[in-house]
Amino acid sequence: AGRAMRPLWGAVGPGPKDGMLRGRLGMRRWLRQCGLSVVLLLVGAGIFLGCFFGESLVGVIVVSVLATLGLVLLRLWQRPLSWIGWRPVPPPIFDLRADGSLEVGTWGSCMLVRTEWTRDEITDLRIFRIPALGSGGGQPTAIDEENAARMEPDLPRPRDALREMANLCAACGGGAPLQQRPLA
Repeated sequence: AGRAMRPLWGAVGPGPKDGMLRGRLGMRRWLRQCGLSVVLLLVGAGIFLGCFFGESLVGVIVVSVLATLGLVLLRLWQRPLSWIGWRPVPPPIFDLRADGSLEVGTWGSCMLVRTEWTRDEITDLRIFRIPALGSGGGQPTAIDEENAARMEPDLPRPRDALREMANLCAACGGGAPLQQRPLA
């Protein structure tokens, strides 16, 4: 304890050479996603303000409706978007220190929640398979590393995410869902 976890070390550039393995998988992608979101927000706000101060009521209404629709769709499509990496929260990170201790950081209420284990506390480190929501699956099951590579075909693809988005829109409109492949 007493050592601060630095979420951006190793994510934006190389981390310091201090004998620590830093796991920042997905952090760079999430930062790019945030940057794109900020740019879109600023462009939308600029167009809105331009229409507002230009006294264009139609423009203000159109921009307001489009912005509201965009936010509603982002909320509606939150799960399928997470399949392709578009997440509302930063990904989990870890630091594996030279002394064998492991520190994992997850995010809750915009705060980094850190959990640390010493080398002696880590007795079993496995990969788990968790059934997709709504698939009627059971509890998470542990798998070995060799079988983890064979799970790749079962993982959702961008096509599956787009199909799920279309199904959600069809459900909101009272239409029939598209055919979809079962997800693990």
